[in-house]
Amino acid sequence: MTEYPRDEISGRGGDPEAISDRYREQQPESISVSWPDFVETVRNEDDTIEYIAAIQDALTRLERRKRERDTTMPVSARWETDVQQRLIAAYAFAIPTREALEYLHDQGPLVELGAWKGYWAYELDNRGVEITAYDADPVLNPWFPVETGDQDVLLQYGEAETLVLCWPPVGPMAYEALLLHDGDVIYIGERPGDGFKAFADMRFFDVLDARYEHSTQIDLPSHPGAKDDLRRTYEEEYGGVAYTKHRLACTLFEQPYLTTKTVMRRFDVEQSTAYRAITALEDAGVLEEVPGGGPRQEYRAREIFDILEQPPQTY
Repeated sequence: MTEYPRDEISGRGGDPEAISDRYREQQPESISVSWPDFVETVRNEDDTIEYIAAIQDALTRLERRKRERDTTMPVSARWETDVQQRLIAAYAFAIPTREALEYLHDQGPLVELGAWKGYWAYELDNRGVEITAYDADPVLNPWFPVETGDQDVLLQYGEAETLVLCWPPVGPMAYEALLLHDGDVIYIGERPGDGFKAFADMRFFDVLDARYEHSTQIDLPSHPGAKDDLRRTYEEEYGGVAYTKHRLACTLFEQPYLTTKTVMRRFDVEQSTAYRAITALEDAGVLEEVPGGGPRQEYRAREIFDILEQPPQTY
């Protein structure tokens, strides 16, 4: 970790007390990307982008497995429980599109901070973009060479370079980067009140609005996140209590389908305890028995299942 140039930051108006509280008390509203909308978007995207190709391949495999095994669990549930996090870990949080990459191509040369695995830099480099990627703690075997560096590296650059911040980590890095950079900025992520998932800090958005003119916005496909609001409701009602029923309710978002044996293994409890937990949540309307489950008696989280199967929405 390098020492941040505090004097330089202060000289550019970086006093936190001088930043307004516009976002500080704002309660973000969680938006939901419906499953059908997500599928339609990625199916129509450029499969020469490796992340897009991987998503398309994963969708095809899940749909084929569902047909072959005739399972009751929808593909959307399998995606959120089995696939989504693996793709994020392998590639990036943000999913690039042809439009976004072409736009970035025209903004070079680029300097990316918080590049993580360097996947976006990799795709841009393949398209002939001049880009240098930095991260405070580069990972092993990145997609693209990522140098060790924080916001202080921006003092080496000037107005000619465009700063890229893709899902910047929580903390002051992105905010201080805006104060140290003299050129244009491209931010890839969400904003408070618009599905914000806690990137950077609120001062970042204040400075972004105060010092930069918003010129272009490109919508990117987003992994479905329709369960966020319901998760908060369940955690408020069931969180913090050690009863198997409460613990089970708070884990339904990772595995909305279950059997008695599933609960026994998950919480290391006896069959009678697992059965009572399932019955209690069934009585509360949280779980319902899957029709045609046979002797295996499978259950699903009713409200979560409804979200996963909801039709496309307009935002």
